[in-house]
Amino acid sequence: MPVISMTGLTRDADVRSLHISDQPLPPLSVLPWGYARTTRSDARAVPPLSELVLDSMARRPDLLVDLTGMAEHLAIGLLGRIMRAGRLDFRLACRFRESGHDSIREAIDALDLVAAVPTHNTVTRQR
Repeated sequence: MPVISMTGLTRDADVRSLHISDQPLPPLSVLPWGYARTTRSDARAVPPLSELVLDSMARRPDLLVDLTGMAEHLAIGLLGRIMRAGRLDFRLACRFRESGHDSIREAIDALDLVAAVPTHNTVTRQR
C-alpha cells in the first residue's frame, strides 16, 4: 500500500514534498496547489452546466411549472429536447406558450395542438 508523506506545503517548491512511494513524482504544475493532468481536449469533452441542467429538466418535464424567468435560448433548447423525446403534451405546450417569448409562442401556436386533442365527438363507443 502506498504511503503518503506530507511536510508543510506552504510554497510552490514544497509541493514536491508530497510523495507517494511506488510512483515517481510528476512535474510541478503551473498552479501551486496541484498537478494539472487535464489537457485542452479533455476540457472540451465536459459539457457546459447549462446543457446538463436542460437535459435534467427534459428528463422530468412533468415537474415544470413556470418558464417565465428562463432566457429565450435556454427555453428553446429545453423545448427541443422535450420534443425530441416525444414528451410534449398540451400542458407543457401551454407552459412554453406562456413563457413570455414571442418566437416560442408563435411556434407553439403554429403546431395547432388543439387539433390533436380528442373530444367527446371523436371517441367511438363499443357496441
